Amino acid sequence: MTPIEAMACGVPVIVGDQDGSREILDDSGGGICVSPGLEEPALDYIDRLKTDSAYFSAERKAARQRVEAVFTYDHFAQKTIAVLEKLLHQKGSV
Repeated sequence: MTPIEAMACGVPVIVGDQDGSREILDDSGGGICVSPGLEEPALDYIDRLKTDSAYFSAERKAARQRVEAVFTYDHFAQKTIAVLEKLLHQKGSV
């Protein structure tokens, strides 16, 4: 939850690719996903955020937009309802 909370505040994140954290990001920006032990991509990302203010601004905006598009309560509720309706439909047809 911490990376999602950070992104909701407009903070770009770095997450690992060996757990569910990788599902937080897509190709729209707002952070990067790296493999444990590979420090260079994370260091390069941090360096670019520090030195390129336009990139930093774009990543902040992308982080916030990703959370607003995918991780809101309404989005979660809609997905939950869809799953429950599918399960009820399957149970009814058996």
